[in-house]
Amino acid sequence: MAFSLASIRKTLLQKPSAMTAPTPNAAPAPPQTTAPIQAATPVPAQAPAPNPPPATAQAAPNTAEEKGHEGEKALNAWFNQHKLAYVGICQNKDSFASLFQGAAKRPDFLLLLPSLGMIAIDAKNYTPWCGELSLSLEEELKKALTFERLFRLPLWYAYCDKENMGQNWYWISALKAMEVGEVRDGSNGQFLAIKMEHFETIANPKDLAKLYTHTLPSLEKVAAGG
Repeated sequence: MAFSLASIRKTLLQKPSAMTAPTPNAAPAPPQTTAPIQAATPVPAQAPAPNPPPATAQAAPNTAEEKGHEGEKALNAWFNQHKLAYVGICQNKDSFASLFQGAAKRPDFLLLLPSLGMIAIDAKNYTPWCGELSLSLEEELKKALTFERLFRLPLWYAYCDKENMGQNWYWISALKAMEVGEVRDGSNGQFLAIKMEHFETIANPKDLAKLYTHTLPSLEKVAAGG
């Protein structure tokens, strides 16, 4: 079939769109990458706060020791008040031989008296009970007698009279206490109960002369072998 040039031209003018180059397809969108789901990082459990350490219980004050210090201070003041010739003995345990920590009594003072010479004194701060004062047998008296044998010095106990604000003192020698004291059992071991009538009341330096006659009955008993 033959086509003329005119018919071909006519065809081209009537259908221009037919000869239009096809529009290229848009570039495909790149595939979306899905981020991998990360496992949740476990939060470490916090350890419970430790309980605060219990408060350290403070040791109860040693009442007997504190009372003893008060007695020593009161007797020291009394010696000073009356200008007596005495020497206070340091009670620091580090300043004494081990002998004093177990076997022998450690006195509080050394006192020089014209009638008796040098004597050792241990201050006490006990309250009389039913007309008696007490003295530990093991911790006090036996150690006091050991001290006397070792140092050749008589040892005396001076009990503070609290009703007279430390102006009056009740004195008794260790030897006399052993002679007249009544042995009794207590919660802390055996002790001596000593009636007040066996003590010498010392209110001023002149009363110290009583200490000389105080020892005579005991010395007589020792001399007799009692």
